[in-house]
Amino acid sequence: MSNETNGLLFAGDLLVSIKNPATGVFSGYQALHADKFEIKTPSDQMQKISKGRETFGQSWLTYYTGKPAEFSCTLDELSRETLALQLSGEVTTLNQTVGAITAIDVTVVPGMWVDIGFENLDLAALSVTHSSGTPVYVKDVDYKVNERAGMIYVPVGGTIVAGIVKFTAGKKAATGQQVLGGKRFSTVMKVKLDGINLINRENMLLVAQQVTVSSEDAFDFLSGKLNSIPLKGVMEVAAGYDSPFQLKYYG
Repeated sequence: MSNETNGLLFAGDLLVSIKNPATGVFSGYQALHADKFEIKTPSDQMQKISKGRETFGQSWLTYYTGKPAEFSCTLDELSRETLALQLSGEVTTLNQTVGAITAIDVTVVPGMWVDIGFENLDLAALSVTHSSGTPVYVKDVDYKVNERAGMIYVPVGGTIVAGIVKFTAGKKAATGQQVLGGKRFSTVMKVKLDGINLINRENMLLVAQQVTVSSEDAFDFLSGKLNSIPLKGVMEVAAGYDSPFQLKYYG
């Protein structure tokens, strides 16, 4: 296909493979929606400046030396893995086995929510009593429990005064994941942009074998908007290559 065109209007599908820092192995590629895929190839200017009487201050030799290729993208498809990139974190397994919480001491403060010491509670066998075992207090009258966060609240001026109560309930069995935020500030990826120039329908494939990225902006959990993940980084020259990325046209 001829490379003659009156313009460039690219569309493309982004494929991302993330390197496991512990094993050094790249994952399979994830297909992700992206709203931005930007590469900048900056350089430093070097010049010889004339001191001649007629050309003083003019350049008689200019040369540009390369700098690392800068990369930025905005992911519009969120998963735990991509959210971890935004939060400079890593995803780990979260497990909780079923079990009983039997008459543990919890120090309550009237007017305040306090931690029980366990989360994701099963309230089927819930009981809150005085530190001596009696009286037995009434849920939603003498106290409230947030079973998801694992917290108890007693109102000011109520039956329960500041001090220790005995708390009994259960733990739900659960398996999940957690993001350990602020732990991993750089992530190595391989990226492919499977693109097309919509003007002339010419296929394009952009490939980068080693891109190190980090979080670019703060993440607002309560923005009230559909969130995106902006990332910034550097495209590096991987072993066996002589350029940080390759732009390929296929007919």
